[in-house]
Amino acid sequence: MRLRFALLISLFALPACQSPKPQVKREATSPAVNTTQTDATATPTQPGIINPPSATQLSVEQAREILKAATQTFAKDPNAWLELALFEFKANNVTEGEKLLKEIRQRFPTYARAPYHLGMYYLSQRKNLEATEALDIAATLAPADTVILNNAGIAHLGIGNESKAREYGEQAIKADPRYAEAYILLARANDHPGTAQQAIDYANQYVKYAIEPSAGYYLLGRTYARQAKKDSAIEALTKARDADPQNPKVWLLLGRVYYELFRATKEEEGIQCLQKALELDPNQWEAHQWLGRVYAGRSKWTEAISNLQEALRLSPDPGSLYYDLGQALMKSGKIVEGQKMLQRHQDYQDFTRMMGQLTASVAKEPKNRALRYDMARLCLKYHQSRGAISLLNEAEHLLGTDATFHALRQQAEAEAGKSPMSTTPSPTPDAGRLP
Repeated sequence: MRLRFALLISLFALPACQSPKPQVKREATSPAVNTTQTDATATPTQPGIINPPSATQLSVEQAREILKAATQTFAKDPNAWLELALFEFKANNVTEGEKLLKEIRQRFPTYARAPYHLGMYYLSQRKNLEATEALDIAATLAPADTVILNNAGIAHLGIGNESKAREYGEQAIKADPRYAEAYILLARANDHPGTAQQAIDYANQYVKYAIEPSAGYYLLGRTYARQAKKDSAIEALTKARDADPQNPKVWLLLGRVYYELFRATKEEEGIQCLQKALELDPNQWEAHQWLGRVYAGRSKWTEAISNLQEALRLSPDPGSLYYDLGQALMKSGKIVEGQKMLQRHQDYQDFTRMMGQLTASVAKEPKNRALRYDMARLCLKYHQSRGAISLLNEAEHLLGTDATFHALRQQAEAEAGKSPMSTTPSPTPDAGRLP
C-alpha cells in the first residue's frame, strides 16, 4: 500500500507538459505492436498524459526522487523498479529507461514484465533482433499471457521467422480463443499464395472478435486482390474504409484495386481514392507513385513526372521508382535525364540483390561484425548513406564500436551531408504487385 501511494504521488504530480502523448493511429495493416492499455502491458514509448488531481505539481526531478526512494524502501519488489524505468521513458530519458529494464532483468530473472517492456521498446525502434530476444524471454516466463505472446510473434514476423510467429499466435489462441490480435498475426504469417485461404480464415476470425475490425477487412481485401477476386476485394476494402475512414493505407489500396482490376470502368474512382490518401497523409509516397503511373498511362507527362519525383523524394525504397521516372522522362522527350534515371535503376537492382545476400548471412550470424560492416560498405558504394548509418547504429548497439566502425561512420555522415536524398536499404518485392 505504501508503495502504491508513493508511486501515485509521483505519477499524478508529473506535469502533462513534460511528456506529451504521441498521436498513435491504428493502421489497417495491423499495428506493429499491440497497444492494449493495461498495467502489465503499457508500452513504455507511448506514455499517457497524466492529469494531476490538484494545482500542486512536482517537477520531473522531484517525481524521479520519489520513485528512486520507493525502489530503496521496496528493494525486493520488481514493480517498484519497473515503475521507475517506465517513468524514465515518460520523461523522454530512454537511455536510462533501457538501462533500468536491463538491470531489472538481471535482478529479477523470473519477472516477465521487464523483458516484455524492453522488447516493446526495441520493437518501437525497429530493432527486431533485440526485440525477439527480449520477448522470447518474456513469453517463456509468461506462457499464457496473450499480449506478450502476440507481440513476440510480431517481432519474429519482423525478422522473417514466420514459423515462430505462427507458433506464438497459436499459443495465444490456445490461451484465449477470443483474443483477436492473435488471429491477425496468424493471418499475416500465412499471407502467401500457398496459404491464402488460411490467411482469409484467420482474418475473418479477427473481424469476428475485434472491437475495431478494419485490419481484418484490409487484409481480406489485399488477399482477394492478389487472387484477382475484384468484387470480393472491393467489398472487404469498402468495409475497411467505413470502419476506419481516416486511414490513408486503406484509401491507397482501394485506389490501387480500382485502377489495376477495374481500369476500364473505375479508373476515376481509383484516382479519387489515391488523392484522398494524399489528403490524409501528404507523405504517402505510394499514392504519388500510383498517380504518376495513372498520369503516365494518359500521357500526361508533367503530372506523371511531378508525382514520381515526389514519390522518389519520400520513399524508403526507390527501386521501382527509378524505372518509372526514367520511362516517364524518356517518353516526355527528356532523353538524357531518363537514361541517367534508368541507369540508377539498374544500379539499385544490383544493390538490392547483394544486400539481400548479406542480410541472409547476417540473419545466420547476427554477431558477425565483418558482415555488418560489409553491408555498410555496400550502402556507401551505392550512395545509400542513411542506410549505412542505420546499419552502423544497429551494429553499435549490438556489438559496440572499434576503429573500423568509426571510420565507416565518419564516411557515412560525410556522404549523408552531401546527399540528402539517400535512402535506407530495403530490398522489397516488386512494387508493381499488390502489397
